[in-house]
Amino acid sequence: MKENGIVLIFNGEITNFIELKDELKNKVNFSTKSDTEVILKLYKLYGKNFIKKLKGFFSIIILDKKKNLIIVARDFLGSKPLYYLENENFLAFCSEIRPLIKMNLTKFEIRKDLINEYIVFGYIAGEDKLIKNVREFPISTIMEINLKNFKKTKRKYWDPVNKFENIDKEQYALEKFEDILERIIKQWSRTDTRLGVFQSGGIDSSIIAANLKRKFVSLNAVFPKDTELSEDKNIDYLKKKFNLNISKININESIDYKDLINLSKIADEPFHDANSHVFLKMCSFAKSKNIKTIITGDGGDEIFGGYQRYKSVAKRFDKLKNPEIIILALNYLSIQRLKKICRNFSLDLSERIKIFNSIKSKYSINKCLEMDQLTYLNPWLHRIDRISMANGIEVRSPFLDSEMINFANNLHPDLKIKNNIHKYLLRKYLNKITSSEFATSRKIALRSPDVRSFYSGNLKNIYKKILNKKSFISTIYDIEGVLELLKKHSFKNDNSNTLWRLLSFEAWYQSW
Repeated sequence: MKENGIVLIFNGEITNFIELKDELKNKVNFSTKSDTEVILKLYKLYGKNFIKKLKGFFSIIILDKKKNLIIVARDFLGSKPLYYLENENFLAFCSEIRPLIKMNLTKFEIRKDLINEYIVFGYIAGEDKLIKNVREFPISTIMEINLKNFKKTKRKYWDPVNKFENIDKEQYALEKFEDILERIIKQWSRTDTRLGVFQSGGIDSSIIAANLKRKFVSLNAVFPKDTELSEDKNIDYLKKKFNLNISKININESIDYKDLINLSKIADEPFHDANSHVFLKMCSFAKSKNIKTIITGDGGDEIFGGYQRYKSVAKRFDKLKNPEIIILALNYLSIQRLKKICRNFSLDLSERIKIFNSIKSKYSINKCLEMDQLTYLNPWLHRIDRISMANGIEVRSPFLDSEMINFANNLHPDLKIKNNIHKYLLRKYLNKITSSEFATSRKIALRSPDVRSFYSGNLKNIYKKILNKKSFISTIYDIEGVLELLKKHSFKNDNSNTLWRLLSFEAWYQSW
């Protein structure tokens, strides 16, 4: 969009744009109904402080020809990707990495020093990426570039880290949660297109479905060949309780070589989680039903304490003391197992330690959650964005609204994990609107059936096809040792994360 020497490039959605238009109606005239125009008008009124008004998910670039300025901004936790390349001749930005390579702005060269970090954690923390010279623009950051002298000024405009942690009264917290929830569900579900909800049968997506005030379709993944993954009981309950229109998506075929390569071509970096295959199938199904906007419950675990690891690490927090040990304890992968197959193992945790030390929470559980918000969520959201957009679908995650995160991060940890009950506050709310049995039911994670039986079938053959002595990964890891991990994998000796990430990396590398 252009207006009076100002050029705006915008990717995403401003969820509070209607409220902002109402706020500005006596100050400016609008010629469109779009949220893009709202950003432009805000910039003209408030300059770079326009960013403080926005809610939603976005990457924004503004060229102000009159002031000789470029403004670059990215959303709160990284729902919308933004990468950049910089040298003495140019500075380039893009929402994807592949166009930067195709335009010959840089060569496709892998940073071997970062591969261990990807295999251990599933992603690279900070701005550095697996491809040399490519960097990721940081979350919740705005940068001003002076085109006269090319001086760059960068600052954080929002910090998810809690300030007080003083909400400890359960009833007050419930009322506050309901108030915020009603507001953000209304804002994040605005669309002129057909709306869907990825309905897992778990707490987060159930809360969203129960509070949507408009027509939508619930989409639920089912695994006919793997009854242990079934959530039919919960889904049937929700259908009757809230009169939901539920479409079931059968995930019964194994991922094949073509699927794996296609998935890899979508990715800017290798996907760290095998359920990417399931998510791709779900998005493809939604596309076939002409559903253009999907609401999910993503973020609920990371802000309200859904993962088991939070309590186990927090329990040992004071004893662990060393940030490196705490960071590794928050991760499931065995470092010792990886050292046995790596030719020259090294792991730089400096960026993660820097982030960890910036979190000033006085409670160990909150510190663990905030570490995930600042590191783990970004690549998870990247996966969601790339797969959904490849299918022409916009995915929205209301729990990642900045107001909801601020609220959750100021909760006392007992309202997150209490008496071995994870997501305590959300379960209390769910108990209020459903039943105690449903509110306390165990959530089954969305994952591919291939991973549960891990590589016993089709994927085992793909694994041997992709990972061999000619593979790029063989320059870092001993392939015989990798195949031995595959051979020894079992439920008692779980090598799944290591095996998947090695496969995912090599498939991604071969897709270029």
